[in-house]
Amino acid sequence: MKHLYKGIAVVLFYVIAAALLAYAASRSLDFITKTLPPEQQAIGYLALAATSGGAIAWLMVFLYAAKGTGQKVTAAIMVGIDLAGEFALFTFDTLLTSGQNGITATLPPEDVQMVIVGLSALIAANILATFAYHITEPENARDMREAAVREDLENKALKLIEKRGEEIAQDLAPKLAEQWAKDFENRFSDLRALGLGRQEAEPLPPAPKPAWQLPWTKKPEAKPNAQAVEAEPTEAAAPLASSQNGNGHHPSQK
Repeated sequence: MKHLYKGIAVVLFYVIAAALLAYAASRSLDFITKTLPPEQQAIGYLALAATSGGAIAWLMVFLYAAKGTGQKVTAAIMVGIDLAGEFALFTFDTLLTSGQNGITATLPPEDVQMVIVGLSALIAANILATFAYHITEPENARDMREAAVREDLENKALKLIEKRGEEIAQDLAPKLAEQWAKDFENRFSDLRALGLGRQEAEPLPPAPKPAWQLPWTKKPEAKPNAQAVEAEPTEAAAPLASSQNGNGHHPSQK
């Protein structure tokens, strides 16, 4: 019997909770639809996502989906905000309807305007909480912390590199300056390097001979003159002729 009564109590609990939420949602919807033109009455149901519907959704997120402290806190806070908005709306709608029916005094327009602004703020809070829920996801939070540590490490490493670079520059600067001075002296130790003094023109190198020529482009070689060839033996025989007499015999011969 104890388990039976326990089951009945649980059922009654959820029935009462559902009935009260339904009543509160209906009164909130009644006020919301009064702020909309007749052709947009259906849009009012969407606003329930920021009141009773939002409270139930955020509660489910808190129980089954939220991970880490950030998401748990965001979901829990939004459950409270949506419920507070639900309570305020159905209470105000009750007062407004009672005043219109003559049961209570009619609410001034300033109060109605204040509630409308509060409803807009409630919807905005739910939208912001949705983004905050994703931002506070543990993986995103871990990535942000790792990025912060990496940035700090890079900054410190760059500072050490700059310090070490200054030390290396102080050691190498005199050596590089000495090397530059020697190179400068070698390149400009002569007046001609600066374009000063008298400069003699260097003879041009002979034109290279072609490696080969086409047969019809070769110039014919000059042949020796026939008269010059014949003159040479005559001149060579002159002394012999002078030593002979008119009949061709040598004087010594008889």
